[in-house]
Amino acid sequence: MRSSDGSIIKFLDIPNTNSLKWTADGRGISYIRNIDGVSNIWTQPIAGGTPVQETKFNSDNNLNFDWSRTGVLVCSRSERTRDVVLIRNFR
Repeated sequence: MRSSDGSIIKFLDIPNTNSLKWTADGRGISYIRNIDGVSNIWTQPIAGGTPVQETKFNSDNNLNFDWSRTGVLVCSRSERTRDVVLIRNFR
C-alpha cells in the first residue's frame, strides 16, 4: 500500500494472482491460492499477521469469488477434466 506521495505504508506478502478482492469490512485483502492443484480463498489482514484460510476445499479449483456487502463469501468452482483422443489413419 502506498500513500498519496508514493511512499510505502505497508507491504503485504500476497501471492501473485489475478483475483484480489477487499473484504466487505475493508480489513483484509482476499485472494485465490492454489496448493497441490486445489485452490482455496485466503485473506491477508491489512493489520498484518498470518493469512486466514476462508475456504477448506480439498479438490477442484476456484474460478472467481467476491464478498457481498454483508460479508458473505461467494465463489464459483470448477472441476478440471482432461480427455485424450488418439486418431490413427485419418483420411
